[in-house]
Amino acid sequence: CFPVTIRWQVAAREGLEDRLKTKPGYVVYGVLYGPVQDLRYGESEARFVAFDCWDSNKNRYLPWPEFKAFCQEVEIRTVPEIAALKWSAGKGIPAEIVSMAEGKTLLSGDNIREGIVLRWDGEAKYSYDGVEMMFPKRIIYKLVGNGYLTR
Repeated sequence: CFPVTIRWQVAAREGLEDRLKTKPGYVVYGVLYGPVQDLRYGESEARFVAFDCWDSNKNRYLPWPEFKAFCQEVEIRTVPEIAALKWSAGKGIPAEIVSMAEGKTLLSGDNIREGIVLRWDGEAKYSYDGVEMMFPKRIIYKLVGNGYLTR
């Protein structure tokens, strides 16, 4: 957890308030990186990257493609995207995906990757009194790399 002052300093330096003024009702979630922990990412000051956005006008989180387009429009950097894959969650996380949590960071600098985030934006079918309904459903899971855990 970072002191609130660091968060406000980064938000002010990166102009987040000005970038979001034209988008009332949108809440952007992100992470600070750089000299805020032992992994410095080659940065001399803390930086911000977004990973999610809530649209309170429509009471929903933006699906990934909309989120990326939104952030591009307001010029806010997003976390790197490694891959868009299809797999069956009923069979666990495939080794191919687990291995993506290891390696060098994709942000900046030369340190190890902390891990990856698995995200699924979709719909789920529900039945109630014989009536089937589709509802938005999302799952987000952070898979922390062994290299990060054992550094």
